[in-house]
Amino acid sequence: MRFLSLTYYALLTGIATLTLSTHVYAESAKSILTTDSFAMLEQQVMQWGEPENTLVVMDNDDTLTMIACADDQSSSECQYLGGAAWYAWQSELVTAQSAPRVADTSLELIEASDLLFALNTMVYTRDNVPAILARLSSQGVRLMVETARGNQTISATEDQFTDLTLPDGGNLLSFFATHAPKFAGLASKASPYSSCDSDSQRRISYRQGVMYLAGQDKGKNLLCFVIQYNDTLSPDKQIRNIAFIDDTLENVESINHAFATQAQFNVAAYHYTALAAHKAALTQGPMAKKHQAKATERWCKVIKTMTKELIKPSYTRECR
Repeated sequence: MRFLSLTYYALLTGIATLTLSTHVYAESAKSILTTDSFAMLEQQVMQWGEPENTLVVMDNDDTLTMIACADDQSSSECQYLGGAAWYAWQSELVTAQSAPRVADTSLELIEASDLLFALNTMVYTRDNVPAILARLSSQGVRLMVETARGNQTISATEDQFTDLTLPDGGNLLSFFATHAPKFAGLASKASPYSSCDSDSQRRISYRQGVMYLAGQDKGKNLLCFVIQYNDTLSPDKQIRNIAFIDDTLENVESINHAFATQAQFNVAAYHYTALAAHKAALTQGPMAKKHQAKATERWCKVIKTMTKELIKPSYTRECR
């Protein structure tokens, strides 16, 4: 079936949890929008009415997946260590050279973050995410991930995606490999390869439907990717509509900027705010100090255990 039913469309448009920002032109094809639910992606796809010519692109950390947090009012049940909010907090500490930082430089912080990626599994940011992705794919929508994680995290990311399941029992890695854009029939390109971001010399990868950017401009690289992909397809199969979702506003803005003059595409770029309160709680509010102390305690236990139990650990920096 090419289109979703009008009845289902009406139900989705009435979902109370969806929110659109009021400071943008909602009818613009390339507006920055705000939502706290992946269900908005379904609504957008139905508005375009061309699922087989639509690509849905999502960020990973704190958009698609997150470090487990059963209760962000409990420091023992909510792990910030290794998550996006923790990385942002530590980046500020590194810049200020303040305690309790885990590194002295940005490169050292990336090493610490990569170690934690390898040690952690992830959960979906919301329980309904896998069902929404499954419904989108069933309509013929192509889906992919564009992450700020670099090439060195590919193994850890693929392990994490393998541990996450879809409603049919399949895993998330296989799901993206099946439903992502494919070059020459493959969901991976020869990687790593040169980025489309001329301001960066770092190389990127596209594997199993996931683009690993190592912090490069998401807008420039997505535009380049889609143009290259469309060049391999007949006009009736090409991507004309792109829905993008990311919890970082700067990435949403970069998408909007990159596609601003590309009249051949309809683009809806969504700032995902479902975890806004969760992320803020690490540095603001009554639980901030407890969350920070627990994250530091967990980090020290990881480092001390590695140092004690491993003969030649791969990570040897001291816990401070």
